Amino acid sequence: VTERAGRVAWRLAQGERLTNKEIQRDTGLGQSGAWLMMGRLSRVLPILFYDGVWCNVRDASAGMDGFEGNPPQK
Repeated sequence: VTERAGRVAWRLAQGERLTNKEIQRDTGLGQSGAWLMMGRLSRVLPILFYDGVWCNVRDASAGMDGFEGNPPQK
């Protein structure tokens, strides 16, 4: 799971926004496995799930692509 988590973390760090389905396809994990991995990543990385996608907090708080105001707290 470490390599899969790294791939997803890298994509989010580059500013990509990923749905849980995209994460499942990229990692080969099932729905619950992807949610579990992302929950764990969100405890240690500045990422959040907002409006149906995972994104990094920097992009969410910058008001990019339709984000407005402050991002929700985890």
